[in-house]
Amino acid sequence: MSALLLCLALFSPASAPTSAPIPPALDAQIEARLAALQIPQAVEARFTQTKTSRLFKRPQRAEGRLRMARPDQLRWDYHAPYRMSLIKDQRRVTLVYPDLNQQQRFDLDQDPQMRAVFEMILFFHSAGLSHVRDRFELTPLGADGVALSPKGEGAKLLRRAEAHVDVTRGVLRALRLVEPDGDETLIEFEGARVNPTLAPDWLTP
Repeated sequence: MSALLLCLALFSPASAPTSAPIPPALDAQIEARLAALQIPQAVEARFTQTKTSRLFKRPQRAEGRLRMARPDQLRWDYHAPYRMSLIKDQRRVTLVYPDLNQQQRFDLDQDPQMRAVFEMILFFHSAGLSHVRDRFELTPLGADGVALSPKGEGAKLLRRAEAHVDVTRGVLRALRLVEPDGDETLIEFEGARVNPTLAPDWLTP
């Protein structure tokens, strides 16, 4: 979750000057990759999260499952090495710690920081291209990626994000976050299901 918290400042107003125009051919690549993420109405996938830092002797790994549905429902479950769930149902958020038998509830209208966290989680599947451009400098990355460099205050918490997209299916393959001190978090998605039938109780803590 710490990697997501690093992105809070990305949702403050951007203060950087307008960048030079991107050549039309490259701009079309960026638009196609980000636009593909807007197509699915729901997505379910397994993920592996790997955190590398000079403070760790070895990379720290976590695994879990992500489920999301438009416009603003999401469940992010960590299964190993610890269990934790982040659940967003419209304006209500619940953090669940099963091993501690504890829950925390938040009202996003009353908690702007938590609102920003979940906006970031849903960002790539909910934000229009103009919204992305307001907050990032964009460049194509390889055959399927977009590199995003934060503008303004966002650059204090995040140096760079790299999103790799399965354009055919409209899902993320991987998301890499690079912090200003060089620490990195890589979230890799696999087994993605597009528009799955989610259980009626999928948002139940």
